[in-house]
Amino acid sequence: DCFSKLTALRVLDIQAGECGVEERHLEPFFAALQRVPQLQVLRLNFSNNELAGTSPTTWKAVVAGITACSELTKLVLNLAGNDVCDSFLEALAGGGAGKEATGIGCLRDLVACEVNLGEKFL
Repeated sequence: DCFSKLTALRVLDIQAGECGVEERHLEPFFAALQRVPQLQVLRLNFSNNELAGTSPTTWKAVVAGITACSELTKLVLNLAGNDVCDSFLEALAGGGAGKEATGIGCLRDLVACEVNLGEKFL
């Protein structure tokens, strides 16, 4: 597991637009991301891939990976061109009335968040 050895990593910028990312790739990547809680800036471009129809369980795993980065101050996530459904937004928001926050709301140091889902959601 290469992520656990990156103890000095503070910024991660991955450009994976139009390269065949599918649902099956998300859970292992975001599980590994949980091993770098010191990450402060996360920029992910997964635009124009094969993520339409991704299950709510997978989106929850994606958000769990992001929120495990407890020192995160900036999040930039580009999922445009994937026809991402409401289950992603629900996972991102997390929690709800009477529930403990599980979405990005539990990132106390987050000061900037940009999420691009494409024209469908404008």
